[in-house]
Amino acid sequence: MGSFFRQLIFGMFFIAWGFTAACKRGETSRELGLKSEPLEIAKLIVLRDDVRAWALRCGVSASKDNCDVGDATLFNGLLCLSGDELSCEAVRRSQGSDGRIWRAEFRVAADAVNSFSRDMAMGVLAYLVATKDVELARRWMTWIENNNWRLCRESSDNRCDFTPGFWSLFRDVWKYLGLPLNQNMSSAFLDDSVLALLQSQFAPAGFELHLSSVNLLVRRSMGQQSATLNSLSQALAMRQGQNPFFAYLAEGASSNVLRRATEWCPRTAPSFRTEWSFERNEQDKPWERSMGWECVMLINFLLRDLNEGSVTPPSASAENH
Repeated sequence: MGSFFRQLIFGMFFIAWGFTAACKRGETSRELGLKSEPLEIAKLIVLRDDVRAWALRCGVSASKDNCDVGDATLFNGLLCLSGDELSCEAVRRSQGSDGRIWRAEFRVAADAVNSFSRDMAMGVLAYLVATKDVELARRWMTWIENNNWRLCRESSDNRCDFTPGFWSLFRDVWKYLGLPLNQNMSSAFLDDSVLALLQSQFAPAGFELHLSSVNLLVRRSMGQQSATLNSLSQALAMRQGQNPFFAYLAEGASSNVLRRATEWCPRTAPSFRTEWSFERNEQDKPWERSMGWECVMLINFLLRDLNEGSVTPPSASAENH
């Protein structure tokens, strides 16, 4: 209990800090990110083109080396949220005819165990916020309801189980889509953003911090603003000071973020394209193994902020490629 209360006290401290940081992100973007807007936009477009030239797709899905699309639904959902239409299509193709969603389009009806997880579900929620695809959402939730409120049928651990906090994020996305809430959503009482804030302070550097950042991104993309979310962005940036995605969530399109992005993102293909580098500990130099698409996502968001016309909002359907 002592450990819990210490974490709670730290969490409350960061929430209080969030009140003072509430306006800082917008001010930083205006003061530091827009002074040379045309030049910065041109540099980002060139960098994005360079990365796209070597980043891989398998089918329409963002991919690592050797058509590795194991976590593709998460990555494609985030890319979709940034305006990458082909990645939106990849999420759509990951839903089976019965409404179930799989890790990737090539995994549909192929995996028996661990075919999905809460991590992958975050990518679907990002897709739903981007596209407002209510039909996919309805079919997905019907499958979940008919399968004991789980995200997959068989798993080696609790990765497919809903947590009370996770239901609160589903509730907010369903409200954003204008869909009716089920009982689990309506009765959710834990604020998952508070849990994400605690996780951002005490979890090891790596994928758990990245999941906290995805929570923040999805909520902000729905227009949510709060001291808790501001504190979460500051905590992430403090934990991993080189990570340009975490810096973006804290500062917006500042000159500092643009500099970090250009330093982090490789212009030429790494020897191994095996990492969504923002979800790895920066001390391990994950940019040296970047798959590229995480940089495309970040640059899309930066271009959107610097020039609203740079990223076209994705739609709920697309032609097959």
